[in-house]
Amino acid sequence: MWADNETELDFIDFEPLIKATSKIIDTDVLHPCSIGIFGNWGSGKSSLMKMLYNRYNGFEDILTIHFNGWLFEGYEDAKTVLIGQLIEEIAKKKTLSNKALLLSANLLKRIDYMKVAGAVAKHAMAFAVAGPVGNIVASSIEGMKDFDYTNYLKDLGKSEGKQFEKTLRNGLHSFHEDFDELLEETKLKKIIVFIDDLDRCMPDTIIGTLEAIKLFLFSKKTIFVIGADERLIKYAVRKRFPEIPDDRDRTEVGRDYLEKLIQFPVIIPPLTAAELTTYINLLFVSLHCPLLSITSLTKVLNEDRKNGNLREGFSTKNANEFAEKINWKIPEDLKDSLETSYQITPLLAQGLNGNPRQAKRFLNMLLMRMEVAEQKGISLKKQILAKLMLLEYCKSEIFRKFSQWQEKQHGILKQLQNAETEIVNYTDKTKSPSISEEITAIKDDKWFSTWLKIEPQLADENVSEYFYIARDTSSMTDIFVQKMSQIAKESFLQITDKSQVKRTMGLKSVTTLSSNDANAIFETMAEKIRQVEGKPSWEDSMLQYLLDFCALRIELHVSLYLFLDSIPEKNLPIPAISVVKRVLSNTTNQQGQLLLKKWSESSNKNIANAAKLK
Repeated sequence: MWADNETELDFIDFEPLIKATSKIIDTDVLHPCSIGIFGNWGSGKSSLMKMLYNRYNGFEDILTIHFNGWLFEGYEDAKTVLIGQLIEEIAKKKTLSNKALLLSANLLKRIDYMKVAGAVAKHAMAFAVAGPVGNIVASSIEGMKDFDYTNYLKDLGKSEGKQFEKTLRNGLHSFHEDFDELLEETKLKKIIVFIDDLDRCMPDTIIGTLEAIKLFLFSKKTIFVIGADERLIKYAVRKRFPEIPDDRDRTEVGRDYLEKLIQFPVIIPPLTAAELTTYINLLFVSLHCPLLSITSLTKVLNEDRKNGNLREGFSTKNANEFAEKINWKIPEDLKDSLETSYQITPLLAQGLNGNPRQAKRFLNMLLMRMEVAEQKGISLKKQILAKLMLLEYCKSEIFRKFSQWQEKQHGILKQLQNAETEIVNYTDKTKSPSISEEITAIKDDKWFSTWLKIEPQLADENVSEYFYIARDTSSMTDIFVQKMSQIAKESFLQITDKSQVKRTMGLKSVTTLSSNDANAIFETMAEKIRQVEGKPSWEDSMLQYLLDFCALRIELHVSLYLFLDSIPEKNLPIPAISVVKRVLSNTTNQQGQLLLKKWSESSNKNIANAAKLK
């Protein structure tokens, strides 16, 4: 398996982005500047920043600093921690003259006053009521007057690994002049600060870090490289201005704030299907061939990519060709993994939106389940497991239905008989006599139809052990936690708000969500409904919100049909039936008809009558 952290191995071909970013860093007339490494969660921002950091680390006249605001969240003020760390790193990396020591001490003292002033402002209301709080803060300020910063900095330079007490920090007067003078005294050409994991932080920490960056953007030798999901930064800025009543205005403020702070945005795009294919197969190469120089392989791959000869990516189809170029023989176990990748990657790419971290987690779970099965004495075929996991991850409602079918049929998915072969040429919108009614009801899902076509076929396979292992190692939803973006989380909160006005506003934006975010919202809502014991209420219920949401996302109708079909009739609110008629009548498939037919034959007269009403 593979570690889920940043890496120095470039499986994504970051070199063009690294060279473009380096050109900005190397061009002195562009400084001071801030560079935003923007990309979705799991897109490889941390790895790209690590490669950039390594490119500049170790030079005598360049100071590189790595800052992770997430580590300090909840313990200290992010702004003063970042400023303090920057000055302390200068002291650790350079032998300071007496003048530089004095300048650094003065800067640290100003930072302390900055932090104490912040605490005073934060507790200003408490001071009016509780005197002791004021005494505590006043004591902190008084104590700072006697703190020996010069000896502190001398000790700091001698003891890099020592833990030092972080005192309260603040004070801005003449900060810029002293800092510029300190850089001149230390003979540093530039300071590059890499700020990572900012999008993991709470809005207050994000804003505090951005404010610290603003403080140094007046110093000509400073460069900030910030890795984050651009959408989360904008969200944090919007939260910073709650007094602006109109959500659209807050969005514009967030955009404007970010554009002014980040002069050079560097966007990491989602991986294409070919790029994801290459990434996954290079992961398998690193797993099966640890002694192979991956760099030599990626070098020839990147050359072919530049020449336009790698349009379909590095795969089992061309692996031998590249192996010959570097005098490498592909082992049999790697060939098997490359075949599995070739089978699942086209559909996996759709389900992952080109996200390398989620691809790695999918593969880790695949290998973990194979290992668990082996330890239990169960023999599984990797390609069958991969195909079923693909369904579990991307279409969980269909996977649940399959699980129910195989459990009742001793591990055989009878409903798939004929479907896997005939669905390839099946275009008629009417029911095909050779395809089961159950499959006909869900065949309109284009992703599922494509999934049916890929090898191996499952109709004649006993899949009970595969579903047993899936159940035994917990659900994919729990393992992957199909991460909603901040935009999706905000959308979810809006469309499930008790306020009708907020729900209406939220529903206006759901059509702009990505398919991954829409699926994640659906799964979250469906799971919340399943957790409700007994018959749920209808008014302001999660089921009502789910139906309103699905009315605007037609690609979710198959999942909605399967979810509604799984609800026990005794737990079905009568008013929901008329809404289901409206929602599913917008499609050309048979899902609505099948549900209404089932409900009209219910022994519950109220449900039957509601289903029969025109």
